[in-house]
Amino acid sequence: MMKHPARALSCLLCLLTLFALPLLAAAQEPEAPATEAAGDQPADAEPVLLRVAYQEGETLTYRMELNGVGSVHVAGAAQAVAVSGTMDMSLEVEEIDEDGNYVILTTMDAAGLNVTVEGQPVPMTQRLPKMRTTMSPRGETVAFELIGGAQQTDMQAQVGQLLAGENFKHLMALQKIATFPEEPVAPGAEWGGAPPEEEQAPAQAEGEPQSEITTVYTANQEFDGVMCARLESDAVIAAGALGEMATMLQMSGETTTQSTTWFDCAAGRVRGSRENAQVNLELTLPAAMTGAEGEFSIFMEMVIDTDTWLLPAAE
Repeated sequence: MMKHPARALSCLLCLLTLFALPLLAAAQEPEAPATEAAGDQPADAEPVLLRVAYQEGETLTYRMELNGVGSVHVAGAAQAVAVSGTMDMSLEVEEIDEDGNYVILTTMDAAGLNVTVEGQPVPMTQRLPKMRTTMSPRGETVAFELIGGAQQTDMQAQVGQLLAGENFKHLMALQKIATFPEEPVAPGAEWGGAPPEEEQAPAQAEGEPQSEITTVYTANQEFDGVMCARLESDAVIAAGALGEMATMLQMSGETTTQSTTWFDCAAGRVRGSRENAQVNLELTLPAAMTGAEGEFSIFMEMVIDTDTWLLPAAE
């Protein structure tokens, strides 16, 4: 039996969370009550300008319901993994800077998340490291800072360093293609693709899939009683998009996602979303991240469904 399998898995899930959040800044999260399918509007509706609109000092909390199954191979030993339960993500709008960008403190609370390996519960850090991001009204992340978290401080410091500098630029080049268009758009509009070759991270391995994100504004549709723009996205995120981080952790593989997002154009925020992700990832975690005597080689295959919805504002 491995000495630190739970710590290794916890580190891996934290890395996956940190990787995903900057890339999803232009969209955000999944489902709520069963009203989202009602109220479609004609495809010839008037074009709208898709823009985030937050108020300084407000806090938005999204509840994410996750269900996933798969297997993880740690140091060559295959084990069944299951993820279920909820995780809350709070976005505190700390300020609006002189350029009109939003400075947001993101806190992830995993107290309601259950992870099992071979049917046995894995103790998880309830509060993942906090992140401070600066985001434009188009949803583009222009600055990112990992600022704190309970436990795993060695991992936090290393991940923070790896997500800085050129690595951050490569990640943001990918995220930028998912931002909202400059001009107003109507149902049927499509945007995205792959970042320019000169902005991509150097390929980790020959033949690695290219990262790309494509979004289609499919319709205007009610979600939880609010008329929203329904956005359908397909994404392929190659491990090599992390640049130096992928090299240092010997990462390979990809994550593919299909998601539907309901964006409230009038209020300037996501009301809900639904996502299916297929994760195929191989990497090596150093001893400093896991607390083990040596590094861990990990291969993960998982399918994860996530439904997320905006919780009512606190009174």
